[in-house]
Amino acid sequence: NRKIKIIYICFWVVTCLALVPMYIGNAIANSINLDSILYFAVLVAVPIFSFYEALFVYAVYLVSNLTVLIIYGASISSYVFLCAITVAGFAISYIIQGQYMSIVSKLKEEVNTDYLTKISNRKGGIETMKTVFEMCKFHSKMFAVYMIDIDHFKDYNDKFGHSKGDKVLIEVANSIKQFFYQPTAVVFRMGGEEFTACCSVNSKLDADECAKNLLLAIENLKLEAAYMRVSRYITVSIGYTVYLPGQYPDEYISEKLLVEQADKALYKAKRTGRNVSVCYNDDPTLREMGVVTRSIP
Repeated sequence: NRKIKIIYICFWVVTCLALVPMYIGNAIANSINLDSILYFAVLVAVPIFSFYEALFVYAVYLVSNLTVLIIYGASISSYVFLCAITVAGFAISYIIQGQYMSIVSKLKEEVNTDYLTKISNRKGGIETMKTVFEMCKFHSKMFAVYMIDIDHFKDYNDKFGHSKGDKVLIEVANSIKQFFYQPTAVVFRMGGEEFTACCSVNSKLDADECAKNLLLAIENLKLEAAYMRVSRYITVSIGYTVYLPGQYPDEYISEKLLVEQADKALYKAKRTGRNVSVCYNDDPTLREMGVVTRSIP
């Protein structure tokens, strides 16, 4: 996107400079020509510039025109017209196109944000996760992916209603987001009562401790559970996996594969008894899911 934007800006700058013969014609004619007005109308209407991009392009337009006017000794009215139309064009571009870019940016944010919890949704989260994971692979850093599911959430909705269920989703989502406070962490709602979190970690032990502490953090919210099957309070089950640099060729490891591994671990956590964290270990010598840990009641 950055390269495309640079090419786009260069195109308009080169176009402004390539029209020097037209500027010369305007200066010699000593009058306001229609072709200059038509081109400027296109320059205002077509490009989508940010503030600084518009400032740069219009500065090139102004300087190239002024240079020609000075060389050919154009009339004062030509100078006044050029300055007026440049300022007006910049203002129009900044106001109209700036609003357009703001709307596009807002729509993009809404598309990638979960309407209820206000954290990223599955689409936005997966896109960001992919970027962070590629950075971890490039720098050979460990990367942990956690699948988090609220225990017996259907029972909660049935007993207390969907309105209170929504409040639980919001509180749990905020707690997970605050727990993964690292700049490189990504937290998003996978769907329903299931959330995904991922971040770079320094060691496998750190990833294990993170899962255990997250179990406690959710239980410590002290949100009343529907039934006391596991705890007095709302709990979660966690399945997670850790990308270990060099364990396998990078071309075989993707964010999609890590999500699948974490999801399998989550499934085992649910079968194990809930309110537990299970680590999926892809080591071919083990061929099993890792250690099960239970939070302290």
